[in-house]
Amino acid sequence: MTTDAVAVAGSGPAPRIELLSSFALGGRRRPLGGLGEILLARLALAGGQRVRRDTLITDLGLADRADPRAGLRTLIWRANCAAGYPAVAADRSHAWLAAEVAVDLGHYSRWCHRVITESAAGEFLVQEPPSAIFSLHKPLLPDWSAAWLDGYQEHWDVLRYECLELLTAALLSANNPASALVHAHRLTQQDPLRESAWRLLITAEIRHGRPGRAAARLDALTAVLGAELGVTPSSALRDLITGSNGGPSL
Repeated sequence: MTTDAVAVAGSGPAPRIELLSSFALGGRRRPLGGLGEILLARLALAGGQRVRRDTLITDLGLADRADPRAGLRTLIWRANCAAGYPAVAADRSHAWLAAEVAVDLGHYSRWCHRVITESAAGEFLVQEPPSAIFSLHKPLLPDWSAAWLDGYQEHWDVLRYECLELLTAALLSANNPASALVHAHRLTQQDPLRESAWRLLITAEIRHGRPGRAAARLDALTAVLGAELGVTPSSALRDLITGSNGGPSL
């Protein structure tokens, strides 16, 4: 089988592709260009699977060019030159990312799946290094908009939001409401309609000795839910403020 992988002279180690928050190649931006970045991101999100050339031509907006396949070959060559490594390989019908190329999203997605399936997930999260925890606050290519990207963005949000809730609950159980506040607040900012996140935030405010702030959080949620969905917070959430359920709890 012949491939179009470019043997780059003086190739160094395989680069790392970063997709969380923004695109980066090898830890820093390199002169690659928009379509080259889209090509690498598209292949990186395929998780090692081969992607049909015709699919790439469509997703990269090359279909209207005089010779779309030649345009794709040029992009592959430019991407490999920018990476300083044969990061992209292709045959007559498919292209794929070299297995040696690390992708931050792949690493943290696998980590999230492992965390969620742990019997003591919250306690496991609390002990994780700051870099792993920080990844949970990073959306996937938030400044990009494309039909092929939507599903990947939604899937990553589901994973990281669930992990953030597990982490916040564990911090509350460990009597660390100050740290719980940080994560719960960021989560409500990123997903303002997620009532379970607001419940954690309000609980953290109460545990931190700030009932007035907790009431203000409930007012903010009431306004958001009313404006966006025409509903009000659940009675269980309101009970956290009134104490009618015997006091704040998770």
